[in-house]
Amino acid sequence: MTTLSDSIQPPLIGLFVIGKLQIRRRQFDVDLDQLLKEKTPYKTFRPGQKEALTALIEGRHTLAILATGSGKSLIYQLYHRLVPGLVVMVSPLQALMEDQVLQLQQAGFKRSVALHSMTTGRDRRFILSHLPQWDFLILSPEMLAQPKILKPLSQVPIRLFVVDEAHCISQWGKDFRSDYTGLLACRKVLHFPLTLALTATANRRIQEDIETFLLEKEEPLQRVTFSMDRPNLFYGQVKVEESQKREALLSWLKILPKPGIIYVHQKEELEDLASFLEEKTPFRLDTYHADRRSEDRLSIQADFQANRLDFILATSAFGMGINQVKTRFVLHYHLPQSLNEYVQEAGRCGRDGCQAMVLSLYTENEWRRLKFFQDKLWEEREGVLANLEAYYRMKERKKKRFLEQLPEELRERLLFYSNHYRWIEEAKTHYMDYLKVRSQEIQEVLAFLTGKTCLRQQLLRSFDQVLEASSSSWCCSNCQTLDKNSEILQAYLKSGEAKFLNQEEVQREDWRRRLQKLFQTKP
Repeated sequence: MTTLSDSIQPPLIGLFVIGKLQIRRRQFDVDLDQLLKEKTPYKTFRPGQKEALTALIEGRHTLAILATGSGKSLIYQLYHRLVPGLVVMVSPLQALMEDQVLQLQQAGFKRSVALHSMTTGRDRRFILSHLPQWDFLILSPEMLAQPKILKPLSQVPIRLFVVDEAHCISQWGKDFRSDYTGLLACRKVLHFPLTLALTATANRRIQEDIETFLLEKEEPLQRVTFSMDRPNLFYGQVKVEESQKREALLSWLKILPKPGIIYVHQKEELEDLASFLEEKTPFRLDTYHADRRSEDRLSIQADFQANRLDFILATSAFGMGINQVKTRFVLHYHLPQSLNEYVQEAGRCGRDGCQAMVLSLYTENEWRRLKFFQDKLWEEREGVLANLEAYYRMKERKKKRFLEQLPEELRERLLFYSNHYRWIEEAKTHYMDYLKVRSQEIQEVLAFLTGKTCLRQQLLRSFDQVLEASSSSWCCSNCQTLDKNSEILQAYLKSGEAKFLNQEEVQREDWRRRLQKLFQTKP
């Protein structure tokens, strides 16, 4: 029997030149809905998936801004089905890379591999000497920029260049990575491959950064933007007394369905809180932060995804892209310093589409803590400007050692300025603008914490979006009363678990029927 994939016609590729760039136009005689049904367990596309895939098929560089849990990975997976060959994916975290490789291999792309700091020299040489044989190669922007990596990649055709968590390109955010702003230079060496940028959080300012630092001015960008609203999430805020905060946490952990993630802003307090919970509860838990060894973090992530942990206490190091679809709650013991971070962290739960809760426990100290960070930005201004001035006037041979002595965030910012601003006055002007933006981000979190209007509306407004009237019947603690003892809340929390279990059974049965049909077996 001839399948859809057998009948796909080779792409018709037309090339025309804009400046130094070749713009590709592809046409496929293929039914994307049928391809989805044949190659995946899904029957319909989620919002934005088909639109982004269509843009790529037409040869357009694409920025897809889709909600967390919306299946962004399906876009490049299906594109690979249509255009086999090497896909290079840039990803910010080692744990995320390993997770992406696992997902790709489970989806049938067995020749998927990651290059990172823990890859042995032998494995690295093998990967680079067999580049045409891989389906997906995943690596960090720092790794990609190395000449010994970039040169062999430039010698093979790259079918698609994917930038995951593309908001890291933005020069304004706390997730900023200076090496992300060097991706355009890497794309030049790689002969300007077709590019897909993916993120769940990007307002207009961040979108402009992504376009500026990823594409040449002559390269058109197709933006595929859908609502970042997650109707299946309930956003709750509970104010408690500082002396009662740990007891309040215990009482909520007793009723919240598992597994979940608890975000704590500082690793010392995180470890102390973990010891308290280990003593007071029977729950299986672990901690995740930057001081844990890489192998420990990978092991913790594997345990979390295999349901061997009830919850993880984490700093923001555990966030971007971690795909445990059954996560039923995210609890902010401390709030992050921007709503962008908040949405990224909240997005770890309810990725299966079932009901989940995003809960913040806060005290008066939380307000003071955020105000402290806001004031600290301005107090550090003179020191940062002095370092900036010194770096620009320093001889080249001294710069490396100078940077090594600086905190990571300041080091990243000085590298960014030196790579993109020729004159010190331009860099200083940008830094002052940066202070205003970061201060405003903290102010938005403070308003979110104390505001009386719909929390969902506040989140969407910060990303230049509006709330659909029928978005969610159960919305947030400013729209509904949040009482952990109420039967309504109990039913809501349990419905997520029940719905997920039902979905799993439906999917298992669907695949049983497919396998029976494939092997012509009897039920």
